[in-house]
Amino acid sequence: MLSRLRASLPRIVFAVMLTAIATAVALDWNRLKPALHAANWNLLPLCLLSAFLSYACGSGSYTLVNRAFGLRAARARLFLTGFINMAVNNLLPLAGVAGYSTSAVLLGKGGIPQRDILAASLFNSYLYVVSGVTFVPLSLAALLLTHRFADRTRIALLALAGILVLLAVLAFLLVFRARLRTRALGWLGRVASRLARRDFSPAFARFESTLDAGLNLLGRRPGQPALLLLLLVLDWLFTIATLFAAFRAFGVAVSPGVVLTGFFVGISAGALSMIPGGVGVQDASMAGIFVLLGVALEPALLATILFRACYYFLPFLAALLGFGLAGKG
Repeated sequence: MLSRLRASLPRIVFAVMLTAIATAVALDWNRLKPALHAANWNLLPLCLLSAFLSYACGSGSYTLVNRAFGLRAARARLFLTGFINMAVNNLLPLAGVAGYSTSAVLLGKGGIPQRDILAASLFNSYLYVVSGVTFVPLSLAALLLTHRFADRTRIALLALAGILVLLAVLAFLLVFRARLRTRALGWLGRVASRLARRDFSPAFARFESTLDAGLNLLGRRPGQPALLLLLLVLDWLFTIATLFAAFRAFGVAVSPGVVLTGFFVGISAGALSMIPGGVGVQDASMAGIFVLLGVALEPALLATILFRACYYFLPFLAALLGFGLAGKG
């Protein structure tokens, strides 16, 4: 696994450099130079601190879930594995396969069954996605409160926010309401089986048993579900704070609604592109939304590139180092 990560690193570095070069060419160095000179680089530590706190919260939630599933590795090892898992999944999503493989390699050495490792990782990822879904309607609500739109646009945004709220509520109900989850997964299993002409019932049954096991195990520990939810929410908040600090570094004052909307549109576009880390697609999508919402093009692109460096690239380099250290442990 480590060899694969190292093999991917040159491509990632090249993609990041290509993004930066393409930005400079598109905007012209003479237009970028004033923004770079005016930047407040004293805020760079704040960007890095926010990113670190996000990863710390994500690693903490990973540790809690794995302990709840009975993985008896040392907490420090689980925390480090959680950090590496998060960094790898952020830059090499592949539906979480890269991160899960990393966890399997690091934790499997302790004699922990691969099935338990996968179940815990799957449960943690599902809760992470569900908690993130709630921020999307919140971002639209913040945008509607801080910006003026034409009546038709406002109605469309309100309708979209309403639909997203319903989806967020449904996602939470599917986690915490066993009867509803059983019916929904049964229906999805039948639909998937008919479309693919394959029996997906066992896979959906395993997924449901994983969720049930995780919720039951967490329920036996007073305060653990609340702590897990808090860590997941803080993870998202510190991620967004990193992007906000990047804008402040370039002297741009943006509202929470603008940051939230641009962020979630960007990561969605990056994920759909299937490009490692959404390099280029995510950055362009974020910058495009920011420009549409009134941010100047140059600082918008520079802020997204700084965000990528602080939140994606540097943690990935740290994860490679951590992987080597953990592999020796």
